[in-house]
Amino acid sequence: MKLIFNNGWYVSGTVKNFALYRADKTLVADKLRGCNVYENGWYMLATADGCALYRADGTFVADKLNGCCAYKNGWYKLRTAGGYALYRADGSLIANKLGDCHVYSNGWYKLITDNGYALYRADGTLVADKLDGCTVFENGRYKLKTANGYALYRANGKLVADRLKDYDDDSHRTWY
Repeated sequence: MKLIFNNGWYVSGTVKNFALYRADKTLVADKLRGCNVYENGWYMLATADGCALYRADGTFVADKLNGCCAYKNGWYKLRTAGGYALYRADGSLIANKLGDCHVYSNGWYKLITDNGYALYRADGTLVADKLDGCTVFENGRYKLKTANGYALYRANGKLVADRLKDYDDDSHRTWY
């Protein structure tokens, strides 16, 4: 088995016991159950003790996790028995005890709590909360799911349409 990541790092070994190597063939870790190298160079190692997250330079972030993810902008989420926690690149906590969370490529993020979904701009300003769902598209548009269906907005917050049954991003279409 050989899996190569975008930065040239690779996995070698068997499905039950494998190792992660840097592009220069130096060993990062072995006896792994899983691993991932994220777009920003951070990486996750999974062993019998759980997952551990490391920065691109190899500095330790956290271990004994149920899961983790690092985003391109350096933000990261950690999953423990208490739920998910979202952190900024500097390590400052945004929110914890979440059902889940996600950071979009434009820096916007959503938090999933007992009260539903909440969508925030990159600067931390709230777009909307207590939603049934939300999605931010690559072109900056976003949709919010409410009890009345979906509402589609331009990146600047101007409503395009509401009470939709659903909407999937169509990059070829221009909304005016």
